[in-house]
Amino acid sequence: MKRWTIIAAALALWAVLPSASFAQTHGCACLSNRVGVPINFQFSISGGPWQTRTLNPGIVYAFCNPYNGGPRTSPPLHFQLDRDAGPGTAWTDYTIQRVQSFSDQCAQVPPEGHYYVAFQANTNNQLLVIHRVKQPAAAPAAPQWQFGCACLNNMVGQPVNFRYRLGDQPWSSATLQAGNVYSFCTPYGAGPQSWLWLHFQFDRDMGPGTAWTDYTIARVASTTNQCVSVPRNGQYFVRFQPGTNNQFIHVTK
Repeated sequence: MKRWTIIAAALALWAVLPSASFAQTHGCACLSNRVGVPINFQFSISGGPWQTRTLNPGIVYAFCNPYNGGPRTSPPLHFQLDRDAGPGTAWTDYTIQRVQSFSDQCAQVPPEGHYYVAFQANTNNQLLVIHRVKQPAAAPAAPQWQFGCACLNNMVGQPVNFRYRLGDQPWSSATLQAGNVYSFCTPYGAGPQSWLWLHFQFDRDMGPGTAWTDYTIARVASTTNQCVSVPRNGQYFVRFQPGTNNQFIHVTK
């Protein structure tokens, strides 16, 4: 039996011939035979009489109804599959849900409207089952950037001194103990992803003197204000400057 004949038979359930135009919106579900034997099923529309069909291997059966300008709903479809792949019968109810489609051709029906018959696992190909075609995995949700952050990691075995200010605010001084991390984080709030400019100076002299040096500490978008979650490009490290006999330190990324 040709595919077009099967589709036409399904459409005849509602005694309305399909429009040649794809502008006609339909409610559709498509059932394909993925086993190498004919399968039997029966269906009833809106509580009407049961109709029995045989679906040959490789064929697709379309359950489609045109909306004809009315509400986008489909008559209730009651469906049963003969799960017994042998000479017996085992009629089993399945839910076949139709979806909105801009065509009555199964090649253009959305993926969520497709079902297929396969052999049920661990039955030695004696029983059949209907599966819904797996849907593509949903794209991961976009990160909710809530903070602008930079983190200063002390990688020398001594305390280090620095000072900073945000925008035109007064300078603040701080000491970062060995092995600790200092977080420069500003919440975005409900506004745009922006923050006050961070001015940063670092005391590079590890002796009794001071050598305040400007560094650019650029903050990056982060989902939290915890340095363990701040992206790698927002991490800065205090290390001994090479060739200075551990007398000077500097900031690196």
